[in-house]
Amino acid sequence: MSMSLEQIMEFARQQWGEGLEPSQGNIHEAAVGLVSNWYRNTNAVETLAHAEGPWSDKDMLRKNAWATELARLAITAVAERVDDLAAVQALLESLLDDLRAMLPTDESKSDLRSEKQGAPALATDWIATNGLGNWLAFLTKGPLYPSAWWGTPRYPEIVDQYCAHDPGPPEPESFRERMLSEPWQLSDEQAAFVCRHRYDVR
Repeated sequence: MSMSLEQIMEFARQQWGEGLEPSQGNIHEAAVGLVSNWYRNTNAVETLAHAEGPWSDKDMLRKNAWATELARLAITAVAERVDDLAAVQALLESLLDDLRAMLPTDESKSDLRSEKQGAPALATDWIATNGLGNWLAFLTKGPLYPSAWWGTPRYPEIVDQYCAHDPGPPEPESFRERMLSEPWQLSDEQAAFVCRHRYDVR
């Protein structure tokens, strides 16, 4: 038996209450969850851009990082205008448009819009009903949350493991900083190294 939206909201209130403070760390963690839900685990990205499309694993790595950065910036802006729900929805609609614009084909762009058409309005309703902190907490608790991704608490430790790998990463003088601050700036060789050794780190 499926839950109504009202039941889902009540469950969220009981689970997370006031949720997370909108600190930059918490916003970054929430951005990881938002991208996982709105972008990464969609047919548009998984199938049309990646499995059947032009993106390689190293492309996906960098595109996912840039999508996370876009979400981080959007949620930061939402936190600054949280009392203006029209502005909140406009910011989230703009984020979805930016995510669509990243996709490589008209078909994938159309598919993502179709898959996630109501997502900005639902997120705005969630914030209006339960508060921003509750929504941020929800975004960090999904079953598909990538807990080892850029922006999560474990990520710096994972970067250390990549740096300590033998053989080490290409261009080691820039690898750590790019991984920690701007993973979308990894060179082809660095991104390929991460993809090749992603099962060697824990």
